[in-house]
Amino acid sequence: MSVSPSNEGAGSTLFFYQSNRLEILADHLCLLLSDWPLLPLAREIIVVPHHGMAQWLSLHIAEKKSIAANITFPLPARFLGEISEHTLHSHRKNQVDEQGLLWRTYKVLLEFSQEKPAREIKEYLKDDADSSKRYQLAASIGAVFDSYTVYRPDIIAEWDKGGGEGWQPELWRRVSKTLFHKASLARQFQDELAAGQLAESLPRRCFLFGLGSLPPISLDLLMELGRYMELHFFHCSPCMEYWGDILTEKQIARSLRKQTAKTIRPSPQYRETGNPLLSSWGKVGQEFLQQLMAYDIDIQQHYDYADNSTLLGRVQNHIVKLIDGTVSAKQTREHFVADPSLQFHLCHSPLREVQVLYNRLLDFFSADKDLTAGDILITAPDISVYAEAIRAVFTSETPVQIPFSITDRPMSSEAATVQAFPDLLLLLSGRCTAPEVLALLEYFPVQCRFHLDSASLSRLQRWVNKTGIRWGLDSDHRRLFSSADFSANSWQAGIDRLLLGYFMGDGTDCSYDSLYPCPEAISGEADLLGSLSSFIEQIHTWQQRIREPQRGEEWAELLLQLLAAFFEQGADEYGYSRVTETILAFAEQVSEAELNEALPWKVVETHIQKHLNEMPSGHPFLSGKVSCCNMVPMRTVPFKIICLLGMQESAFPRAQQTFSFDLIQQNPRIGDRDRKNDDRYLFLESMLSARDIFYISWIGRSQRDNEVIPPSVVVSELLDYINRCFPQSDPAPGDLLQKEHPLQPFSPHNFTSIYLAESFGSEWLPAANQSRAPSFFTRPIKTRDPGPVDLDRLVRFWRNPARFFLEERLGMKLHLDKMALAETEHFALDYLELYLLKNEIICRQTRKDSDAAAWETIRQTGRLPQGEFGTIVQKNITAATQPILTVLNRVCRSPVEPLEVDLDIGKHRLTGQLSRLYDTGRITWRSGRTRSSELLELWIHHLVLQVLAPEPDVPVHSLHVNIDRIYQLGSINDAEQHLILLLDNYMEGAGRPIHFFPETSQKWARAKPEKKMQEAHKTWHGTSRAEGEKEDAAHTLLFAEETDLFNEEFVGLSNIFVTIFEHLEVTDAGA
Repeated sequence: MSVSPSNEGAGSTLFFYQSNRLEILADHLCLLLSDWPLLPLAREIIVVPHHGMAQWLSLHIAEKKSIAANITFPLPARFLGEISEHTLHSHRKNQVDEQGLLWRTYKVLLEFSQEKPAREIKEYLKDDADSSKRYQLAASIGAVFDSYTVYRPDIIAEWDKGGGEGWQPELWRRVSKTLFHKASLARQFQDELAAGQLAESLPRRCFLFGLGSLPPISLDLLMELGRYMELHFFHCSPCMEYWGDILTEKQIARSLRKQTAKTIRPSPQYRETGNPLLSSWGKVGQEFLQQLMAYDIDIQQHYDYADNSTLLGRVQNHIVKLIDGTVSAKQTREHFVADPSLQFHLCHSPLREVQVLYNRLLDFFSADKDLTAGDILITAPDISVYAEAIRAVFTSETPVQIPFSITDRPMSSEAATVQAFPDLLLLLSGRCTAPEVLALLEYFPVQCRFHLDSASLSRLQRWVNKTGIRWGLDSDHRRLFSSADFSANSWQAGIDRLLLGYFMGDGTDCSYDSLYPCPEAISGEADLLGSLSSFIEQIHTWQQRIREPQRGEEWAELLLQLLAAFFEQGADEYGYSRVTETILAFAEQVSEAELNEALPWKVVETHIQKHLNEMPSGHPFLSGKVSCCNMVPMRTVPFKIICLLGMQESAFPRAQQTFSFDLIQQNPRIGDRDRKNDDRYLFLESMLSARDIFYISWIGRSQRDNEVIPPSVVVSELLDYINRCFPQSDPAPGDLLQKEHPLQPFSPHNFTSIYLAESFGSEWLPAANQSRAPSFFTRPIKTRDPGPVDLDRLVRFWRNPARFFLEERLGMKLHLDKMALAETEHFALDYLELYLLKNEIICRQTRKDSDAAAWETIRQTGRLPQGEFGTIVQKNITAATQPILTVLNRVCRSPVEPLEVDLDIGKHRLTGQLSRLYDTGRITWRSGRTRSSELLELWIHHLVLQVLAPEPDVPVHSLHVNIDRIYQLGSINDAEQHLILLLDNYMEGAGRPIHFFPETSQKWARAKPEKKMQEAHKTWHGTSRAEGEKEDAAHTLLFAEETDLFNEEFVGLSNIFVTIFEHLEVTDAGA
């Protein structure tokens, strides 16, 4: 087939082709390129609405012609700008864009706000010391002015002539003085074009492909160009009939109400919806069609129909033919059972959406052997919400890994330097909290710059916790944010303590120059300590350098130095160059605006951060893999399968930022951009671009309480349309099409044939097949000769045998070493902090430290709140520890050196050291109430003391003091046999979990015989007021599914407490 311009040589050289399928339009374009080529070295111009469309079209041309070369694909604005620049001999640097308008507005805004028309602006700019309000308002005004030049050139023309009311015209004239802007350039180009003065300098021809919407001024220019150059317009329209005048059902109802109010007989026959979906979603395309029909053009239609045997095909054909399928449809539910062309999936989270989609894709590949990854598009209102889930699920260690590519993510997600640089800018002007500073050190380029690695970060975090660093570089830095004038808990204080501790060594318990050493940095860690000190010093230096406002070019120079000071370029070349480009662009914009004013740091920080978080343009959209991207208007190209994620009501259509002074919003016209209408039309285009399957997914239930979350209004309208197309079906087709998925991927429902959401996840099948969770431990571990038993390990075992087994025998960590970093100084202490401080005060005063010296040492470590808060805490702790100290001062007379333990007892050898000895016996204390684990520790140490029989140096007497009780143990018959029992069960517990639970066993032992099991169950399971012992992590892991928990072994081992209580003497601490 040969295609040729039918009216070549006639007055008009504008050719208009229309179809519902981009492939058909692209085929006609390829025929034109082949049958009517330009001269060999001439470049073809194909104007496209988006870079993604350009990539798809380029691939299509290459497939049809075997090559696609010497073709340029400009966007409409760039095409018109370049052609006007060439023909009018204007210079682009004299043209102003949105960024130029921003800085020019910023330049004049402060002075302009003092004038009478700008009272609102003056009021808004009050209390704006850092000029952040001024910058934000300038950015908003600049964006609105820029939109005026495109969508309201008539208003701009009136303002340029001195007209207009209010503050905007006068501000516009000041901003745009002596500059070219889009509206003036378009006027000049259009005037000279109409006068016939530019025809010879125009290209021979141009193709406009896939443009679904254009500003009226751009469309006017293109149509005017069509009089002087060959212009081929390939327009993708969803409907072959004229649908420019169809109305939505709401619009018809509103019109009828108005007629009724005017007592005019309604005439609904002249008001039709055509197809309800098209009238509801197609406003953008409808207005563009109305704009096109205003010109005298002949349309060549090349429409095609979808496969009418599928539900998706029928809905698409209804739209193409402008048919209302709800009028006469009589289909029944059987049509939906085996039709996968339209799918609706409800999930509980983004991760579950991706997991379900992955299984469905495997199903699609299984059903269609010709399907490739490049035939599938995954898109969402914000793909960054799903990026990590897609990466985790699609690359997991499963039999089938689906290749994919993700685009449309902010620059900050592409490179560590781009992500970290805004964090650094915020840090320099902020409080420098511990979490913020250490978070910056987690970026690889920063680590390389300061000779750190990921392994050293855990050490740094431990140092920060131990030294009590919270926020602030030093006391001077703190005064910038509060009236506080102290250095405790600052970075400087913490590093000084680390340095002092490193040089003084461990075991030093004295301060130097009011600084208490922290010996956390051990030998060999000097380099790490030096790197931390250098990093904090750099922050301090730069925090001072940014305080004074500077001109734009000076800021740019400083920012480049800042980048080099904190980031290693070789560790992230791409990210480093992107940040550099952003800084240089900022300097160029400020220079072009002739802004010589010194800018505060906040303005610079906000501007750089904003631009580093922008979406990069021109990234590959199609890569032969599953394409994952944002839902972007005018980039909808055909795929066999199109999958929409995140289509809940709150996410789509997306909200549009509006400004109260925006004249476009106040008086909308045909052709204006509207985010919600753009999204509705985008949904329509997406559905029509799906050739085989249109897949829709949304978060339909809350993962917290299973509350229903409604889908997007466009999804609801589609489901409602399908229901109305099949009114005889029961249940409704929409209910049959929607598949609600379980919260978890291992739910048995995912693997039953009667359930519509089958899973291919073999990794989840074992969990789904379990009627209950399997026992964690099933058979004993063979133990080698353990050698001597350490006394401390024996005590640790009996404090919690289950935890000991998991940690010591299986090497598990039940608690992460990483602790949450605090970012404010203490104002009040939590229970654990109070407990530790009480114990330290007791320890220091039993060592005969004075009360004042003990508290001064604690204050120097930064663990005590400052000021009056600290005084209150000190008084409360003193009052709480006084009863214990009174008893200890009475009984702790002369300390005795610890006893070395080396006992051959039974089949065991017990070694270790017995401390806390006095001439009155062994004495311990606790600043709270005594727990069962401490009674076991008291019992074990007392048995060892008696077996050692150290008298007369130390009496066989053990005493434990808490806030209100004194526990005492004296001479015990058969102490050696009791110790052997503990050692035998220690050896047994090293090979398997034993049924001994300290709190539960103690309650069992204390209870009356008839209530023992009742008390055990109560303590184990807990009550509404107290958590049960089963909630301990080790007990949950080992005994959650245990059915015979309180068995004979439990009873036998719990009798240890019976023996303890038989020998234990308890008295009141005040007695």
